Amino acid sequence: PQPQVDLSATSEDIHVMQGGTASTMFTISNSGASGSTLSFTLASSSTTCAVPDAVPWLGISPSSGDLAAGDSEPITLTVDASLLATGTYPVFVSVSSNDPAQPLVSLPVTVTVEGDRIFANGFDP
Repeated sequence: PQPQVDLSATSEDIHVMQGGTASTMFTISNSGASGSTLSFTLASSSTTCAVPDAVPWLGISPSSGDLAAGDSEPITLTVDASLLATGTYPVFVSVSSNDPAQPLVSLPVTVTVEGDRIFANGFDP
């Protein structure tokens, strides 16, 4: 029986305050044939999933697993913006699996780091 990888999202947007952390979740599922087992590994990449390069400020948990047909697992993405400047950071979560039709799935993630709005104009009115 063949496994089939399915993700609950086609992209993710994460907004985080500069110096802070933020998380979001999506679900990975095996919608393949009864009796199949989906084995998956997740990695982050700053450019393309074809050549993953770990993004140190993006945590993925869990980063791997096995799912029986019909099962799913929530995946948590956590951004640590303690070393990031304000701005937008496009990255990817690469999902590698034993799905013969889709052995590599790319999930685009847009991280927006926002500055402190309270003092954006200084202290003067």
